[in-house]
Amino acid sequence: MGQPQTRYEQLTDLLNENAVADILRARWGWDRLDKLPEFRPLDRVAFRGKIIAGFVEIKCRCGLTHGFGDGYYIATNKVVAAINMQAVYDVPTILAVRFSDNLIWWTRLRGPYRGIWAGRKDRPSDPFAMEEHAVIPWDQFKRVVP
Repeated sequence: MGQPQTRYEQLTDLLNENAVADILRARWGWDRLDKLPEFRPLDRVAFRGKIIAGFVEIKCRCGLTHGFGDGYYIATNKVVAAINMQAVYDVPTILAVRFSDNLIWWTRLRGPYRGIWAGRKDRPSDPFAMEEHAVIPWDQFKRVVP
């Protein structure tokens, strides 16, 4: 078996994610927005009653602003998982990003996107730090209005 994946999520990351999840749940009228188990490619599953209503990947990027660079980079495995969940359950999968100005922007993850090789260069001993990424153009994002 290969090397286990390192967990980098800290308590502050989870608290920030929970705050965004509360806003999204209220915005889209979901009854629940539950955290998925650790090391799943997506963060949350949304429910209306007992029915799955969607999946959500939440990112909090305190050092980044909407519109910076050529688009938002996201690991390809997250996009693949999103597309698969949409195909299986016929529900949307959303990427929501809270930027340094505390504004939250969202887009549906559905591709196709331009692909690049990118990741964390500050973790040279982590074999999972660099990988394929999809670049989502900024014009595909909409601002979340609570």
